Amino acid sequence: LNALRSGRLGGYATDVFPVEPPAADDPLLALPTVVATPHVGGNTRDVAAHQGEIIHDELSLLLAGQRPKYVLNPAALESFGWLGARRMDEAGLQKRTGGPGPGASDLDVDAQRNKAAESRRESLPATAVESRRSQAGQAAQRSDEVRSMDADDARQKMIAILMDFTAHIAADPDMAIFARGKNVVFSFTVKDLDQAFHLSFVNGQVAAGLDAPPREPDVRLKMAADVLDGMFTGRVNATKAATTGKLSFSGDTGKAMAFMRIQANMSRLYGEARARVGDPGDLTRLGQAGSPTAATSAPAAAAAPQPAPPSPTPATSSAGSQKMIAILQEFTAAIRTDKGMADFSKGKNVVFLFTVKDLGQSIFLSFVGGKVEAGLQAPPREPDVKLKMTADTLDGMFTGRVNATKAATSGRLSFSGDTGKAMAFMRIQKEMSRLYAEARQKAGDPGDLTCIGAPPGSEPQAVEPGAATPAASAGTAIVDAASVSAVPKTGDVRDQILQATSELYAKGLITATGGNVSARADDNPNEIWITPSAIFKGDLRADMMVRIDLDGRILGETDFSASSERRVHCAIYKAMPDVTAVIHSHAEQATLMALTGTQFQPISADAAFFGDIPVVPFIMPGSDELGHEVARAMQANGIAVLMQNHGLVVAGSSLRRAADMTEIIEVTAHKLLTCRTLGVEPPLLPEEVVRELKEIGKSAA
Repeated sequence: LNALRSGRLGGYATDVFPVEPPAADDPLLALPTVVATPHVGGNTRDVAAHQGEIIHDELSLLLAGQRPKYVLNPAALESFGWLGARRMDEAGLQKRTGGPGPGASDLDVDAQRNKAAESRRESLPATAVESRRSQAGQAAQRSDEVRSMDADDARQKMIAILMDFTAHIAADPDMAIFARGKNVVFSFTVKDLDQAFHLSFVNGQVAAGLDAPPREPDVRLKMAADVLDGMFTGRVNATKAATTGKLSFSGDTGKAMAFMRIQANMSRLYGEARARVGDPGDLTRLGQAGSPTAATSAPAAAAAPQPAPPSPTPATSSAGSQKMIAILQEFTAAIRTDKGMADFSKGKNVVFLFTVKDLGQSIFLSFVGGKVEAGLQAPPREPDVKLKMTADTLDGMFTGRVNATKAATSGRLSFSGDTGKAMAFMRIQKEMSRLYAEARQKAGDPGDLTCIGAPPGSEPQAVEPGAATPAASAGTAIVDAASVSAVPKTGDVRDQILQATSELYAKGLITATGGNVSARADDNPNEIWITPSAIFKGDLRADMMVRIDLDGRILGETDFSASSERRVHCAIYKAMPDVTAVIHSHAEQATLMALTGTQFQPISADAAFFGDIPVVPFIMPGSDELGHEVARAMQANGIAVLMQNHGLVVAGSSLRRAADMTEIIEVTAHKLLTCRTLGVEPPLLPEEVVRELKEIGKSAA
């Protein structure tokens, strides 16, 4: 600890057991330079293979009549034989059962923990035990009432399960024992239920319920009802839930790690609550049409987005929220009747959607053929441009307090949609700010908007997107989420995207904000991870990557926008199923080659792999047309395409191959341009060799 605190030791990485040092509540884990992941025992391929080799070698020694190296009970060898029944030393066995086991590991911790808990329970005063039993009886009575609820209503069933679950947590003796010396509050937000619940463990006192937490939570998690139910019943892998955006985490990682001590009991209590209330059925339907949360859960292509429901988290300034909604109503009403907006709308066909996350409210602006529409209801059609931000960011952008560019690059504002149509917004930016200021003056100052959506007495807290570490079981939901902010790596293809991007940026093939890299998701070939838009490449992290489908729609919750060139990537993946990685670079020499009309030629074996690289004439970046034309040219060539006045696109069977091919093309382009500058016609490889190498290149790529 002293070495880490003084800086003599730069950092420390360890796996964490529930009980054995370093345990989940070890002070070591609170240090920012310590990386901690849950211990997964033999649940890895490498460990399993190593253990298998040891077993093989030990059995080989036994078969050869030799003594094995690793024997837990040497006395057993004295009577060992390959034939007949095993001879048992009953007296010896009886003696062994009276002593301690051979060691403690994550495999027998549960048994030891339960035994210790029972021992501690026996030492509690009789009045305390009776009090707990009384509380448990009251909880059971409440669960009887829960069972009378409508079994066919999945929403009511799920809320009933949470009521029963939290009631029994508050009354469970093991939870009370865990709470001794603790000071941690967890908050779970079940998005499609519009419901939150809290778990509080403070100085031996346990509180849990569907009401507001007693204070600002130390750990926050957000997920859908189906994900929550799946994690506590074993259907859903917490790691995949976090890496796919189905689960988001923020808060104190050190305190979150303490959850490891009670993860088994939590799953047990949830399972019992579920058994008492009944199976809630298909929870995925909570986000479908007809439910209050359809707008936030339904696929973007299915219907136009609906305004999101109010957040279940209690607001410290309900007056501020109401003021802000009143401002948006005045603002959109003024847009509908403003002459300047009507003039702008002539010849236009664009719909904008603004989602104000902490208000749980959306507004749309529609400019189509001279007709202007705006309001807080659903837009008339699928928006061309979508923006997400907090109320404070929206207010700041229209009043001049917040720089929109900085908001986008810091993740406070996310953008998706048609870049070309989004640019049209610049023409009415001043008019929009004027109308917003007038609406604000009419409705009144909303006050401190950073407090919207926060529990009483809390400070605003930014939620950083993250990644998870491998989980040992569904019960490690909290641990995996905690590791999101503790571990810089995500454990999936995003780490490779970051490595390739950093490498290309260091070589100057990708610029500070120009160029983008993507790869198919490990768990779904019809979804991809792609670098975010407008983020400085030097500050990029693996957990900043944005997950999208092959139509370019953002999946899951994120504070970042997908690359503006995602349409090029998506079009290639759609057209070429074998492609698993795409790199768009602003390679200087390759771009110059296209600008000067210099043909890519087979001047080396490396260059011959590519054949001729087609050039797509200039098309507006970010457009569907550019994506279509690049994919068409890529299908004809199979490896690389140059975009006139723009850059280079390379597709490959892996990120490593795509990155290597990008560099080979750039190096070859430099040689060709140098020859041209010197007035030298470079010698080419023989035609038959080029043909052979080109075929090899296509296969290898």
